[in-house]
Amino acid sequence: MINVLDLQKTAGVSGDDTLNFVRLSVAMMRQDPDLVKEVTIEPLESNFVEYLMNKIMPRACYHNVFEAIKYLYSCYDVKYVLGYWCHIIPVEHCFLKYDGKYYDPTALLFKDNSQVRYFSLFELNYAELVSAQHYMKKKSKINDHITMYEWIRFEKENS
Repeated sequence: MINVLDLQKTAGVSGDDTLNFVRLSVAMMRQDPDLVKEVTIEPLESNFVEYLMNKIMPRACYHNVFEAIKYLYSCYDVKYVLGYWCHIIPVEHCFLKYDGKYYDPTALLFKDNSQVRYFSLFELNYAELVSAQHYMKKKSKINDHITMYEWIRFEKENS
């Protein structure tokens, strides 16, 4: 049974309720809550938006980021970022990072993204992503999209 007080101590909760929720969620996954960092999402470049508009889908952030990475990985040091998106409550989410900035292809589907907060937990390079995909496909017949829990499982089984 989980001792909530011990979990709060491990997570290092503070006055920010959203950050506390994310840190507690991460601690419950037996991951280091200090890995969580709040990030700012930048608008995507217009030529990239054109490419993505016919490829992105609502409620498919893993797919959307994978489509973006397929387009970008040969030109940029691009990262598949597993973390959280928060408007009212934090939800697991996937976005990307390249040129030192964070971007969310799925946000193209939202009219107003100004009240949203993003938290990064894991950043996978293209080689890590492909390696995890191949391994997890053999293990559990997943599709091409690695979620946070699949990444944690992959790291644990391959360390």
